Amino acid sequence: MCLKSKLTDEGWYVCSARNEEGKISAHKIFLDVQFSVNIINITSPQEVPSGKFVSLLCNATGDPDPSIVWKTPNGTVIGPDHLGYRATGGFLYISSVSVETDAGDWRCEACNPIGCDNASVSLLIQGEPSIRAIETSRNTSTVTIRCIAIGQPVPSIGYLRRGSEISPGMEGHHVVGGVLYIKVSTLTDWYTCSATNKYGTTEQHLRKPKQPTKPLATEINSRNITLQWNSKAEAIFPSVFVVEHRHYDDTAETKWILDNVDRKSRNASVTNLKPYTKYVFRVKEKNTLGEGPESEVSDVYKTLATGSQQIYNYCYIVKAHKVMLIVKRYLLMFKYIFKKLIVLINKVLFKLP
Repeated sequence: MCLKSKLTDEGWYVCSARNEEGKISAHKIFLDVQFSVNIINITSPQEVPSGKFVSLLCNATGDPDPSIVWKTPNGTVIGPDHLGYRATGGFLYISSVSVETDAGDWRCEACNPIGCDNASVSLLIQGEPSIRAIETSRNTSTVTIRCIAIGQPVPSIGYLRRGSEISPGMEGHHVVGGVLYIKVSTLTDWYTCSATNKYGTTEQHLRKPKQPTKPLATEINSRNITLQWNSKAEAIFPSVFVVEHRHYDDTAETKWILDNVDRKSRNASVTNLKPYTKYVFRVKEKNTLGEGPESEVSDVYKTLATGSQQIYNYCYIVKAHKVMLIVKRYLLMFKYIFKKLIVLINKVLFKLP
């Protein structure tokens, strides 16, 4: 009996027994030795001009046969519905490569029930650079901007301040290793990152935020209101939104209350509100370059009543309805008496029959 099987143990086996009386054998059985996945060959790196066809190979062994999944440089799984991409038998075929979407490290993941293996296939695309991200940071004295770009040949990174190139002698601005450092005291509202190689130049603008649109309520409950708004912010340049609210008062303006969460999305659920209360909201956007102006104040929104308040309101309405019925009854009675009184007065004064 094999306590630990090896690939060389795979094959047909027969169990037989023999003694002085004779020999007996059982039916043949086949030993299938299964083993985990191992990627044995990849085509990396590959360099190809922009717009051309390319095939990437990820050759893997395993028993059972492994299934292979390809992921783009940003982590998206390539499925059968991806137009321009086809994955089959360890190959990935791309009909027309693009620096913006295809350049970088593709991930090949091969798995079977025993285990998995993975590898990276680097795809270098000759063409105009693509700016993938802009990383920024800020402290009390310095703002840092780092532009991340890809391309083949590798692009050089440059920066502009309000449309003018940042020269070595510009006050409060200097570039080291492709990173721009700015003194907060010299900061302006518009910068540009540029990536250049022999195929061309790509630019990405960084601006101080503009005014968001007036927030609109999309859902109202007893203790929270969900808001939505739009912004002209560049998706590649990170920014956050600040939401403020206040209790709506017809006679005096109350203090604005700051929501305690900086939000990257263009919606927010403002919580811990009072039931059956009127509120107004406003939004502003901020990024590394500063804060933008507040949005227009929202329409007045009223939170819903709680269960106990709804019962109270219902009882109040019922009670008010009963009072109105009593008042109406007395008014009808008064009208009847008034008519009788008029008839009586006419009889007395004019001696009518």
